[in-house]
Amino acid sequence: MSSVATAASSRKLKRSRPCDGCALRKIKCSDSRPCARCLNDGIPCTNNRIIKKSGPKSKKLSDQHFFPAEPVTKGLIPMDLLLPCLQVYQTWYYSMWPVLSVTDFVTKLSTISPGEHLYEEGSISYALCLALCAAISKQTTFISESSTISKLPSGIQARDYALLALRIRNEYEHSLNPTSETLLTSFFLCIYYFNNSGGKAAGITYLREAISMAQIMRLQDAATYLGKPPAEVHRLRKIYYLLLVTERFMCIQFGLPIILDPSIPFPMYDGEEYSDLLTGFTELVRIFSVPDRLFFEKMSASHSNNTFSGNFDYLEKFFYLPINNITEGWVVDVDKGIKGISITTMATDIQKVNLLLSKHWMRSLVWHIAFQNGLLSINREENDCLSVKYPVTIAYDFLTSTSNLPTNAFEYNGPGVIVKLLEIANGLADTMNDFTYIRNSVDTFACSNAMTSIFWLISKFKTNLVLPSELYKKIEGIVNANPIPRMHFSPVSSPEIEAVIEKKITSDASCSDSPEQALGIAAWT
Repeated sequence: MSSVATAASSRKLKRSRPCDGCALRKIKCSDSRPCARCLNDGIPCTNNRIIKKSGPKSKKLSDQHFFPAEPVTKGLIPMDLLLPCLQVYQTWYYSMWPVLSVTDFVTKLSTISPGEHLYEEGSISYALCLALCAAISKQTTFISESSTISKLPSGIQARDYALLALRIRNEYEHSLNPTSETLLTSFFLCIYYFNNSGGKAAGITYLREAISMAQIMRLQDAATYLGKPPAEVHRLRKIYYLLLVTERFMCIQFGLPIILDPSIPFPMYDGEEYSDLLTGFTELVRIFSVPDRLFFEKMSASHSNNTFSGNFDYLEKFFYLPINNITEGWVVDVDKGIKGISITTMATDIQKVNLLLSKHWMRSLVWHIAFQNGLLSINREENDCLSVKYPVTIAYDFLTSTSNLPTNAFEYNGPGVIVKLLEIANGLADTMNDFTYIRNSVDTFACSNAMTSIFWLISKFKTNLVLPSELYKKIEGIVNANPIPRMHFSPVSSPEIEAVIEKKITSDASCSDSPEQALGIAAWT
């Protein structure tokens, strides 16, 4: 009898209690403390969660008054529906928004149980997690179904994450005490709304909210970082420059006046969790930091009466608005600064697309300023930023540098890709249309080929946001009037476009050395 009791007791003793991290991720945990997995992942190995008795619970009257001062949060989204989004962020989007350590984040969230009281500290992390999930879930809708991205949970939409994030942060009044986490909650809500049709006003509101929190925390002041641990300084700098890049992109796209300046050192911490990815992020920061306030003030002024139209009519104003203090030297210096930014080979394909497209997009915008101010010359070489032929150089630099990058690298960057491609194409359009009196000095064949290739990219990428109709029609008209290769472009599906191009490449193979030449990409030298 005693041997049976001993055996039963032994079985009870052998039952393992996984640590918080392993229990949350539902993976096997070793009995040692710290466990092998936590040591390998470099996260704290804790055992703080409360394991409740299994089986039905009897309702006790005292339970109703146990936490009278704490709000009861119902309908929380369980962690098993949040973790896939965190995994997608870690794998695909950390290079774009390198401001969250998923391992540390999971540890913070490990003590949150659906249906329980959500305390203030946990509510801040939980709201940030929901906002990030909303942004990731929405961003991935621009990716084709053939992508290798992890499947996100079905039955829950990006909107569900966003609405719960808003409810949690309002219920717990997170705005009373701005922190880096509450700031990032506003930032990821901004990303979510920007990627929604009709969400521009809300997106700008949440971006402004995040910037206001950064100012309250005085992240723009170098003195703020004195005395802080190096890891915290590094993270706060990344957050500040992420806001700066986003604000400057929105200034160009929507006319948002800029507030932030590159007033603190760039994030260059040797202890970065993913140092290769940080290099690409820092290069993007440099691209957006080269143009001075004069450039962005002009962009904002061009939108003054057309902030939310979404049809890019502001570009017409942009090219003809008077502006003071623009000289040849200013244009040359800004263009030189942008061209001088090298693209690291260590960057991911997603980062390379973002960097290369942003770089050549910014060059095209600077050229348009020179165009508007009458600073261009027909006697300059095509690689001179003050040449009327410079947009052709920009287009071919872009096409050449991205020729080996996969299509999904463009898709992961979201609808902003279309905005930048349209501006590069618009520079070509002005070279072909507005300089008809010097057509003999411009290689119209090279212009047509570059225009066709870029317009094919514009037509190819999936988006549920409305294209800028006027600019799109302007470029489409030029492509159809100069058919190289001969095809009629219209907003059709990507497979149809690819079939037409494949047919054209095949028919031209006998007189071309490569598919690129069949498309005309190699015609410009």
